[in-house]
Amino acid sequence: MCLFVRGCRALLINALQKSGDSFPLATTSGRVLGKALRSSQSSIKPVYVSVGHRITLDTAVRLTHNCCLYRVPEPIRQADIRSREYLRCNFLTSDIT
Repeated sequence: MCLFVRGCRALLINALQKSGDSFPLATTSGRVLGKALRSSQSSIKPVYVSVGHRITLDTAVRLTHNCCLYRVPEPIRQADIRSREYLRCNFLTSDIT
C-alpha cells in the first residue's frame, strides 16, 4: 500500500465514491491502524475509524457509518452541539472590558 506516500492518500480519498466506502490505513509494514470512511454522500472529507475495546475494525466502521446523518457521527455531533450551548448559556459574558 502507498498510504503514506505524498499524493497517494489524496487519490484514495477521491476513490471513495459513495456513502459507506472505506479503505484501510496501514503502516509501511502492512499493519492496519484503521480505515478512512466516507460517512455520508454529501461529505467530502473522510472520517477516520479505528478499533475499540472488544470490537473489530469492520464492526466499528459499520457502526460509525450507521450513526452518520451528516459527516460527523451523530453522538459526537450532539455532544458538540450541547456542550457549545452549555458554554454559551453559562459562560458567555457580554461585558467585555
